[in-house]
Amino acid sequence: MVNSFIDEIISNSDAILSRLRCQQFLNACSTTDTTTYTELDPSMCSDKKFENALLGCTLDDQKTIKKRLQALLDYLIKQTVVH
Repeated sequence: MVNSFIDEIISNSDAILSRLRCQQFLNACSTTDTTTYTELDPSMCSDKKFENALLGCTLDDQKTIKKRLQALLDYLIKQTVVH
């Protein structure tokens, strides 16, 4: 289930939207409460469907998913940098 969410990011043709979704997924992996920031910056919120799918994974899988998302986000940031 989690992989299908990540695959949607990878296959999306809109790099900026992909980066935003990836950040939201990464926020779902975080233990920090981001509720106070969501009104100021929508990229600080988390995706609840992804978060629910993530909670169904083992702790080791959650750590692996977080690393995968961080690497993907780093890649997407490099792809969307305006020169």
